[in-house]
Amino acid sequence: MLDLKVSELLKVTGGELKQGDRLQKIRRISTDTRALQKGDLFIALKGERFDGYSFVKEAFKRGASGVVIQKAEHRSTRAEEHQFKKEASGVVVEKENRQREEKKIIIVVDDTLKALQQIAKYHRRRFNLPVVAITGSTGKTTTKEILSSLLGEKFLVLKTPENYNNEIGIPLTLLNLEKDHQVVVLEMAMRAKGEIRLLTEIAEPNLGLITNIGQSHRERLGSIADIAQAKGELLKSIGKGDIAVLNKDDLWLRRISKKTKAKVIFYGIKNEAEVMAIRIQNLKEEGWRFNLKAKGYPLSSLSLPLLGEHNIYNALAALSIALSLGLNLSLIKKALSNLRAVPARLEMLKEKGVIIINDTYNSSPASLKNALLVLKEQIKGKRKIAVLGDMRELGEEAIKDHQEIGKIIAHLSLDFLLVVGDLAKFIAEGARLNKKIGIFLFQNNGQIINKLRDIICPGDAILVKGSRVMKMEEVVEGIATFCEC
Repeated sequence: MLDLKVSELLKVTGGELKQGDRLQKIRRISTDTRALQKGDLFIALKGERFDGYSFVKEAFKRGASGVVIQKAEHRSTRAEEHQFKKEASGVVVEKENRQREEKKIIIVVDDTLKALQQIAKYHRRRFNLPVVAITGSTGKTTTKEILSSLLGEKFLVLKTPENYNNEIGIPLTLLNLEKDHQVVVLEMAMRAKGEIRLLTEIAEPNLGLITNIGQSHRERLGSIADIAQAKGELLKSIGKGDIAVLNKDDLWLRRISKKTKAKVIFYGIKNEAEVMAIRIQNLKEEGWRFNLKAKGYPLSSLSLPLLGEHNIYNALAALSIALSLGLNLSLIKKALSNLRAVPARLEMLKEKGVIIINDTYNSSPASLKNALLVLKEQIKGKRKIAVLGDMRELGEEAIKDHQEIGKIIAHLSLDFLLVVGDLAKFIAEGARLNKKIGIFLFQNNGQIINKLRDIICPGDAILVKGSRVMKMEEVVEGIATFCEC
């Protein structure tokens, strides 16, 4: 509960109160009328594909206590302003209703998104607690979920839900911060330079974690060095007395580790680090077992019920934070043993004797290589089938990246490869080095589903993966509907 006076909001945002009581308290803020609750303050955000101003009237109908709108949308003359108040509040002009409706709050600001961010930053500063910011090219969401599960054994944790990891989602998450919360865990995504800096300015984290530096968003950012610089904005935001957690096995993270004044904790598998996994055992579909070697702690055997060796790295990242916040090994063991895959991220499903690896949330060269290794080395299947869509936002090297994935598939000796998309056809081109693989190219997901209906048999294992825009989840859903062979 926010419990902020209108006068505080005006001071924080520099807004102008056009109507309402300065002393009225706001307990919740909403930017979506579909989720708006009675008494909420509705902030009318405006973007390329949406305009919250067009929902102001709906917000009042649903019981909003007031609205925040941009100056550019506010009427300039007194007559126009009066008309807006009538339209927005849904004013019934009968005398007995007029006094009640005039209590509705109308605040005008220069920029509603900036106002949302300013309010969130102000609210965050009311709390003195650990705030963890997680970024990286891959593994952000899984690491966030692992860490939240670990810390949840000891603390009341506020975490970013679903994909609330951007300039809107981070403020909305922080606005849910209440006095009972003990730790905040925030996933921070970016597509351009300066975006991580903006998010850290709002959230003011005191613990920063970068999982890795990879090729995601290279089309927008340029080189790997540019990506490292953009991700490294997190390190610049934390200072003395804070903690930075970095992957020691990532060359770029070793290079940019010097950019922070915070205490650096390294984790890894290959290079000596403060937190390490040693004596790793592949338990196939059951996940992994490894010994945790952490400075100041006894050697401890841990089980990780997640697919993919890369998830050991994600677990080590989360463990580094958890240990620094005082979590003991018994609580860590308990939390790790209860972990489940994040939906659509190497999520193993079983349908009528067929194993489906649903990794449809997104795709990049690094994450696709990891997924293919899971299919080959961890999944028991009579036949191994990969269903792959384009990897997007890779820039000038996109064709080469897809061809390289194809060559990897050729060496893995899968049974079938089904691809869809203008770029995925280059995966097929690279995979043709192995003449034994059945390779099929399609124009849409419906065609893939029809082909799978013909070739799938009990005991098969199928990996489905592609960039978000490819909507590869449609294939997973299609398999589930006909998989009765």
